[in-house]
Amino acid sequence: MRIRLKVMVVAALTVAMTAISAWAATPVKLVDTKADESSPTSADGWLAWSVWNRSAGRDIAWLDPSGPEDPRKVPTTASAYVGDIVLDGPRAGEAVFFQFEGKNGQIKFYDLATRDVLNAPSGINTSKSEEYPSASGDYLLFGRGPLGEDFVRQVLLYRFSTEKVTTVASSTQPFLIPDQVNGDYLVYTRKYDVYRRQISSGTTIRIPAAPDGRANYFGGVLPDGTAFFVQGSATTCGKNTKIMRLRNGNVSSIASVPDGYEIANLSAEEIGAETHIVFSRLSCKNLYGGIYEVVL
Repeated sequence: MRIRLKVMVVAALTVAMTAISAWAATPVKLVDTKADESSPTSADGWLAWSVWNRSAGRDIAWLDPSGPEDPRKVPTTASAYVGDIVLDGPRAGEAVFFQFEGKNGQIKFYDLATRDVLNAPSGINTSKSEEYPSASGDYLLFGRGPLGEDFVRQVLLYRFSTEKVTTVASSTQPFLIPDQVNGDYLVYTRKYDVYRRQISSGTTIRIPAAPDGRANYFGGVLPDGTAFFVQGSATTCGKNTKIMRLRNGNVSSIASVPDGYEIANLSAEEIGAETHIVFSRLSCKNLYGGIYEVVL
């Protein structure tokens, strides 16, 4: 699965937005060691990420509420990646994650209080591979695809209160990735464009397409519909890679990383009066990552 996460980055850079840079925030290091840290997510008082454990041959998911006994490890022997720490709705007080054993991705939940791993509701996990979950309030966004393939074929939205699964997007060709659900909005990446959907209205928009030589990927969204995404080179890893924002119809650049680094697995949250964007900053030399944050 570690390979699959890296394939997403490489593929996004091998495909083909005019934006005005208003001002730039400075990314701040949260966790960046010699290990490979990836797939971060945050919530009020929480940070989660995965670390590749070479000796175990798998990724281990960690959650850090900055308490005296933490960081804590999600108790699973499979490779695990936290999708969201859920603080509202039917799954409040839990973290949604997916684990990968062999070719099979399965979505699970982790109770923050009891530290137990819980099964997902019926209808989410199937004989196919379910991956990349994001949960907010009454909704769970996730992907489903054939066992062992590098990309999902469907982006799906599950509503806990109705137990209904809705297809958001589908494709027989890569690259299709569910990114984030937050409040009444969700974002996903398809064919190297980022799309935003309002759940209540069913309205989907494509974020302004990248110009020649550039690509858009790895979206995040706030409950008011403000969307964030990565803009990078379509052919070269780590060339002028930026975090972009779509707000009130206007696109702007809000942060960048040095050349030679890429951005992946972006997630956006409102914490108090601030917007926190956490992401993996990957070295193009070896695709090892560290966890960084931009606060607006």
